[in-house]
Amino acid sequence: GRSARTEAGNARTSSLRAAPGRPISEEPEAVPAGIVASMETLALVMAGGAGERLRPLTDHRAKPAVQFGGFYRIIDFTLSNCINSGLRQVFVLTQYKSYSLSNHLKVTYGFLSRRVGEFIDEVPAQMQRGGDWYQGTADAVRQNLTLVEQHCPRRVLVLSGDHVYKMDYRLMERSHLERAAQVTLAVCRVDVDKARSAYGVVQVDEQGVILDFVEKSPDPPVIPGTRQCLASMGIYLFDFETLGEWLAMGGDDFGHNVLPGMLRQGKTIHAYDFTEN
Repeated sequence: GRSARTEAGNARTSSLRAAPGRPISEEPEAVPAGIVASMETLALVMAGGAGERLRPLTDHRAKPAVQFGGFYRIIDFTLSNCINSGLRQVFVLTQYKSYSLSNHLKVTYGFLSRRVGEFIDEVPAQMQRGGDWYQGTADAVRQNLTLVEQHCPRRVLVLSGDHVYKMDYRLMERSHLERAAQVTLAVCRVDVDKARSAYGVVQVDEQGVILDFVEKSPDPPVIPGTRQCLASMGIYLFDFETLGEWLAMGGDDFGHNVLPGMLRQGKTIHAYDFTEN
């Protein structure tokens, strides 16, 4: 479903740290006190969206490859977040009109050192499980699970490559580890009038455990005592074993199928409030 990351980006404009001829810095920003950048987390960036709502900008390129501020592309926001969060193992899953995006990734992100296991690699849709292209976010991950498994990550961070926002994923990872969570969903606060029939919205308890998930409801649940909702940002952090178990149960999209299905089965999903980032 539609995520609220654009709202988050409007509230906190991302500033890519640029060097001449290169859209992001090779070195991550200083790690905040008490946070350790993890090399045990692999990121999967969903970059296969056709971007119909951005036509004619997407007539010849995928939405993540649309130019932003000259040399930059929309996907650079997510990839800059990864680099500056210490995430140096990233797969970019592409599908529609991918040539422009593929070329940008090759030209821009060749500075990572494969000798120490760093990479940002494009993974085109290859019909790994039958004759279908990616049917949704969960299906895209499922079709590439064997590839992910080869790198033996403890955690998998699922991101989208077509939203504008700035986020330190280490803070989300710290929250995930402190609560011994198996699955964490990033959420941001959105005014209830904007959230109506527009976003997937969660209801949480006092410990931040998700109680309910409603998709584009005309009457979404609000944070008690406010007129704000906790809207899904479409950012998911999974323990790898849990991810495999959940994907084996079916469902093509995390927001539409997988997470609501797990909640109905009584599984625990934690929410990470983007306000804390």
